[in-house]
Amino acid sequence: MSKSHLLSLPAAILININIMLGAGLFVNSISLSKMLGIFSPLAYIVVGLIMLPLALSLSKLLMYYPEGSFFSFANSEINLTAGFFASWAYFITKMSSATLNIHFFTNIAQSLIPWLAKFNTFMIDIIILAIFISLNMLNMRTGSKIQNMFIILKTTPICFIILSGIYLFSGATPAAFTTSWPLFMSMPLAIPLIIYAFAGFEASCSISKKIENSKVNGPKAILISYLTVMFISAIFQLLFYTSTYGYLTPDTKYFEALPLIFQRLITHAGPALQYLPIILQLAIASSALGGSYGIIYTNNWNLYELASHKLTFFPTLITKLNKHGIAFMCVLAEMVLSLGYLLVTHGNNLILPQLTALGCTLTYTICVLALYYLNKRQKLSLALPILGLGCCTVMLVSCVRSLILTSFLPFCAFSLVLALGGLMFLNRRKWAI
Repeated sequence: MSKSHLLSLPAAILININIMLGAGLFVNSISLSKMLGIFSPLAYIVVGLIMLPLALSLSKLLMYYPEGSFFSFANSEINLTAGFFASWAYFITKMSSATLNIHFFTNIAQSLIPWLAKFNTFMIDIIILAIFISLNMLNMRTGSKIQNMFIILKTTPICFIILSGIYLFSGATPAAFTTSWPLFMSMPLAIPLIIYAFAGFEASCSISKKIENSKVNGPKAILISYLTVMFISAIFQLLFYTSTYGYLTPDTKYFEALPLIFQRLITHAGPALQYLPIILQLAIASSALGGSYGIIYTNNWNLYELASHKLTFFPTLITKLNKHGIAFMCVLAEMVLSLGYLLVTHGNNLILPQLTALGCTLTYTICVLALYYLNKRQKLSLALPILGLGCCTVMLVSCVRSLILTSFLPFCAFSLVLALGGLMFLNRRKWAI
């Protein structure tokens, strides 16, 4: 493959971080503060450590399969069926995250720009989605440059909130650091939200064939991006909570995180900052767009992998590449999925993260099981995959429980699409023309 179509290690790390630091950090900030109070930053550490065996397992698999994917991990070590569902579950649910990021941007933009509020929210979502689909028809190197632009945009509000939190930390009231243990018992409900925020470290698996020296750089990209985001997320949540304690109400919306910070800053620093929120809110909105773009940029290769093994409908058509080396039909399939999520969930900020968490966890489970069989076959230690499978079991139970308690319809829709994929898999020979 031409060098112009390959990604360097820094580029792969930035793609992972760009996906992980999407809307999740801002969407979760208020929900986690309400659920867990001062323990909300601890949730990132706890769930991050729970998921660490998964990151290590995927890194280990990439060392054995440097040009691998979710499909190749499971197919090589388990069977073809496992390989199909590992890629299919991830592909169909990862787009729920991209959809939420776009909807998050639209909500912020409409709250800041009065004339934009006159337009239908979902029409704006669709226009942005169409633009992203068009941009993802370009070559990988061009996409990498767009990723770098989004990284800069999203870094600005994250750094601002962290620095503002440090400035306001000394003014936090003692009550901000107290909570009750019954509140801490809300941790199981928070697990899918944290999984959603961390989902993205595995993007290197989707694009491993596109990374230079993938045997070495693929595992590095996963671990470096994962640990970086875990640390940033915990610090961010701690400083956000201590800065906004006493300002949160039951009606506070998930896209009002930054305005809450400014309420405190203006109180302390005066009205000189009154125009800065608009700029930073738009930067936050742009960071959500960056996460969405990154997902569309990487996720389409999961469907391509299935089609290349003739496991989808019309595989010859789906695997066709445009002049930039992009599987354009796979990108169009992502657009269809995103439109479906908008139709079913209306951009709900609790349902979409839970769908993402459920699909990703299902894929993680299959991949860790693949590592178990690999280690068993090579007579290596089974400690890491066994620990990973235990973590996956906890995560799966939490995801299914939270999604059913929140809304049963999206869970049914997910199950239906997963089952339809199974029917496509069973009848794959009819489509291989």
